Amino acid sequence: MRWFPVIVMAVLAFPGPAHAKVTFDFGSNTGFVDAEDVRRAFDWDAATLRAKAKRLEFEHVKLVQDSYAVVCGGAGARPVRAVHTAQDAKEFLTVKVIRGTGTREVTGFRIVRAYAGISGTTVPPAPGGPCPEPKPDEKVRTSRLVSTTVTTTLVVKSGPDRVELYQIRTGPPVPATVASPPA
Repeated sequence: MRWFPVIVMAVLAFPGPAHAKVTFDFGSNTGFVDAEDVRRAFDWDAATLRAKAKRLEFEHVKLVQDSYAVVCGGAGARPVRAVHTAQDAKEFLTVKVIRGTGTREVTGFRIVRAYAGISGTTVPPAPGGPCPEPKPDEKVRTSRLVSTTVTTTLVVKSGPDRVELYQIRTGPPVPATVASPPA
């Protein structure tokens, strides 16, 4: 039973929704995205990709979410699950459009570095603080960290449209709701 958490963590670290020709190092913010990946992601033809390639925006998004078992109210109260965003970060990436030799055809996108970033965090549930939904009028009596999930994603944007090209997640799945009874 001692190996169970290690096995679960290994199984949950997986590459996300990407074509085989996306390579990206989240540590150095460098990599390569094949033009076909972007074209398919947006359901474009080659001419549309050629026309929009210079205006595409690439981002490295990192989301750290902590799940807590929080007890609110008096003695005998049942814990509720609260998901806390420990960190929500975005880095904006410098990208070079790669074209075929002697042609205008886009063959890929070389990601060379991050040029700017933004990050935010919130206060985790703590004794004396407000309870999460469904009991926001009560105070937290106890709060225990249950798990941490880190999701890092390579995103490409074209105007208001956004597509996740590559994703790595470590840790257990995060509950879909902000607060729900613990499993």
